[in-house]
Amino acid sequence: MKGNTFLRLIFMAAICLVFVMKTNAELVSKRDKNNVDSLATTIADSVTAKAPPKDFFGKILHAVSPKEYKNWIDKQAMKKRIRNARSVSVDSKGAPMSIRAIHKKKHDSFGYKTERQWDSIQNIKFLPVDDTLNDLSKIVYGFHPYWKGRSYLSYNFSLLSRVAYFSYSLHPATGSYESIHSWKTTKLREEAHRHGCKVDLSVTNFGVSNNRKFLKNVKAQNTLIDTLIMLISEYGGDGVNIDFEGVSITNKKDFTNFIINLSTKFKAVNPEYKLSLSLPAIDFNNVFDIAVLQKYVDYFIIMGYDFYGKSSTVAGPNAPIFSGTVWYPFNIEKTLTEYLQDKSMNPAQCILAVPYYGKEWVTTKGTIPSKTKKFVESRTYRFVQDNYKDNYEVSFDTVSCSSYYTFHNGANWVQCWFDNIHSLSVKYDLILKNNIAGVGIWALGYDNGYTELWRLLKQKFATSSVKKTPNTAYLDTLSQKHGLAPVAKPEVKKKGVIVQVRRFVNIIALSIFVFLFFGIIGFIYTITDCNVRDLVFKSETAVYLFVLVILVMLVIFMRIFDVLQDKEITFFLGVFLGMVITYIILRKLRKRKYSKDTP
Repeated sequence: MKGNTFLRLIFMAAICLVFVMKTNAELVSKRDKNNVDSLATTIADSVTAKAPPKDFFGKILHAVSPKEYKNWIDKQAMKKRIRNARSVSVDSKGAPMSIRAIHKKKHDSFGYKTERQWDSIQNIKFLPVDDTLNDLSKIVYGFHPYWKGRSYLSYNFSLLSRVAYFSYSLHPATGSYESIHSWKTTKLREEAHRHGCKVDLSVTNFGVSNNRKFLKNVKAQNTLIDTLIMLISEYGGDGVNIDFEGVSITNKKDFTNFIINLSTKFKAVNPEYKLSLSLPAIDFNNVFDIAVLQKYVDYFIIMGYDFYGKSSTVAGPNAPIFSGTVWYPFNIEKTLTEYLQDKSMNPAQCILAVPYYGKEWVTTKGTIPSKTKKFVESRTYRFVQDNYKDNYEVSFDTVSCSSYYTFHNGANWVQCWFDNIHSLSVKYDLILKNNIAGVGIWALGYDNGYTELWRLLKQKFATSSVKKTPNTAYLDTLSQKHGLAPVAKPEVKKKGVIVQVRRFVNIIALSIFVFLFFGIIGFIYTITDCNVRDLVFKSETAVYLFVLVILVMLVIFMRIFDVLQDKEITFFLGVFLGMVITYIILRKLRKRKYSKDTP
């Protein structure tokens, strides 16, 4: 057998591959160096996710169909990007915690018991309130956190439909409460009812572990339901808000059944009681079965904030309406599209909650977007107005429709993104444009000492102030420029054998790949037998064919595992073909010389 020929071919291929791998490493190093300072490139790459992932399945899918791979990786990347974009801390299972959970955890640690104690620590200001009665065109649903003390004495309840007292801290193992703070003694209910505003009790349970523990315990659920009925009926409440954050997909059915049971028993006591449910901006794990829940829930309160936070690598808007090409591809427009269209939520039950707070970072520069050096803290509207209004100039980002301050504090650049009357006005117009039930506020009291946000609510939602036809046409222009791409009308598919085959091209390609892969493995195993080897490699042509197949498979695998890029493959194939052609020519020349020298 032509053993020397076989060895020469293997040796030549090995030299070629080593050279290509070295060239590839140099190109990658150069590429990374060129891109390291390009933030726009970094954001764009994170969105398109062109590079194959490290997991085996992703690499196979990328090699077979880059288009299908991109669709798959976009969905997988959503979870990672939202954790980077959204606030925070994470619970013990790595689930993101919302601003509500963070603020509650922070203030629970203080240990204050009475509203007057919180008045003192929070330096609550009591301002005169406009008692003019207002009829509202939309539901205005505010959350009053217990740590805002008696700030409700300065609330304009005539501009509020409902207020949720935050909160009943659930003990997940028993269903009873760890604390209900001042629910039994607060004058909030009295003040609200005097102006025709309803008062709900918000129930909180945060974290995957706590929710799993509670939702698997029917006895604890019944205890919670019985306790809520008692606390609402005996203390003059009007409804309940459920704020369970971090529910696992494995508890989806358990959660749905709990809500059905709660609603059934709750409304059996008083049909006028209302049940509302707080939802995340993006339901990535599809935990909330809206189609079923909306038969038992009166209002869904979507938390339209926390899109950027502690883990963000770029400082950005806390509650962007649009993203354009600058910001993460998650925003309020996308949130409403998901719930109203994808999940078919009834607009009459949809409430969009807006933030009366913002986020602050130390950044690498003063322009936007800018990489973060350090997350400072969430800032209430009052803090921003007290500290920045008279010292710095506020800016407005026309892409996300968000307000922000950027300034140098003597040592570092600082960016604070928040919502004021300008950005909130756009959000309220979005609510009017989509004709949803109303607006939620997290949180009342965060603007304590200032009245302009109350005036804006009156301007947008009080029937005496609302225009019969509000001007929201500008939102269509912004959406076309910075928002979701319009959905194209589906093309009429042509019938035919070829069209039908193309529908399964990815499956066919993957099947062929798997067949070839195991075929090569089986072939290599069989040629370990010397008899089979002598039979297969009896001719020199068989040797060439075997080496060619091995090299092709080697190139495919090196491409799958990102050792070779497309340009390097072209280079490798060129070098290899050049070697093959050179070898054939030299072989022909040797044969001709041999034939001349032979007598």
